[in-house]
Amino acid sequence: MKLKIHFFFIAVLLSTSVFSQPKNNLWIGGEGKWNIAGNWELGVPDIDDVAIIESNNDHVTIPEGYNAVCYKLYMKGTNTQIDINGNLTINPGNSYDGIENYGEINIGDNSTVDISNTGGPSTEGQGILNFGTIYINGTMTIWDIEESGIWNRAGGYIENQGYLLFTENLGVRAIDNLGGEFHNYGTVSSLATYPNSFISTGSSGSFTNYACGILKSGSGYFDSNSFDNYGVILENSTHDSNIKNNYEGGVIINKNGGSFSIANDNGYYSTKPKYAVWTGCYSNVYNHSKNWASFLDLPVTDSEIIIPGDLMGSNGYPVSDNYIINIGVSGKMNIEQNASLSIQNNTGSGLLNYGTTIVNGALSIDDVTVYGIRNFLSATFYSGANSEITISNTGNNGIRNQYKMDLYNLLNINTGISNSGIKNDSP
Repeated sequence: MKLKIHFFFIAVLLSTSVFSQPKNNLWIGGEGKWNIAGNWELGVPDIDDVAIIESNNDHVTIPEGYNAVCYKLYMKGTNTQIDINGNLTINPGNSYDGIENYGEINIGDNSTVDISNTGGPSTEGQGILNFGTIYINGTMTIWDIEESGIWNRAGGYIENQGYLLFTENLGVRAIDNLGGEFHNYGTVSSLATYPNSFISTGSSGSFTNYACGILKSGSGYFDSNSFDNYGVILENSTHDSNIKNNYEGGVIINKNGGSFSIANDNGYYSTKPKYAVWTGCYSNVYNHSKNWASFLDLPVTDSEIIIPGDLMGSNGYPVSDNYIINIGVSGKMNIEQNASLSIQNNTGSGLLNYGTTIVNGALSIDDVTVYGIRNFLSATFYSGANSEITISNTGNNGIRNQYKMDLYNLLNINTGISNSGIKNDSP
């Protein structure tokens, strides 16, 4: 009997320490730092504390390099503010929303916020329940959520210029934008599984994905009649999706078979998994993955490549420096009107075309050791009336053609051509 009582006593101690009830810890510091004990009723919050910030003009800062924790962050007052310049981890133990916000939350450039393990009765258990304002410039990761990753309600405003990641196990959807505004300039990406849509927008809500904003839905779909896209959507769902507008320059790639309904589509849309559209969002370097709207890091030989006339980014058109562009037998490249591609400093040829190349803009090739353009057997090369091709400083012919080239353009083959400007081997 004594042994059983002793064992039961230990079990009670363990259960009370591991599963202790959360404590409400009220901010009393006015304007100050999170990590100062005197700024809180119960001292600096630990993982068992609901951190409550409620008084008007309360302004809390998590300093750079500091790792803050809490059970839940409750921004109760509408004129409260928290600046997260360090790191914040929130784990509500399956009992609460991770963040309930009526104030303003600012997540700094090099900061992280990690929210997981939410839960509770009825609709309790959101990663974020938002009625206030949230600015994301760092990285926010949301995972293992009983309800939605983010429930953005009427009056809520969220602006992402950083990284918003949903990594696993969402109970409803990633973003439920029921009545608020969501503005994305950064990256929103999901690897999570969930039964409903990636992004849903209610009749009074709105979602805008701006130029160079990236939405990677994973297996999730889009369900939003008040959604405007100027950026990049990479969707990999068998479920049907719908949005309102895909504007000029916007790119949507629907990889996995579900239909994608767009009420007004003036951008680029494809169901091809190797489709690649130049954005120029990072630089003008052709072989940099951040400059392409694609499921691939870089276009491959059998990609369909678009150099668009409506440029999304501000870094200009691509320059391929010491990088041979190879269009394979089933590949295609289209340089649209008003667009350009420059190829230079290659050991080898500039452009190898085994498939289809269409030039309605400008193509410039300079300083290559073999051919400027080599058009192989069974390949097609077309340049339109408004295009311009300039080739200079080649180790061999400016153009070597072995099949079919239709040139209706201004063709400049300049100095520094070692052999004839054009060598035609076509049958």
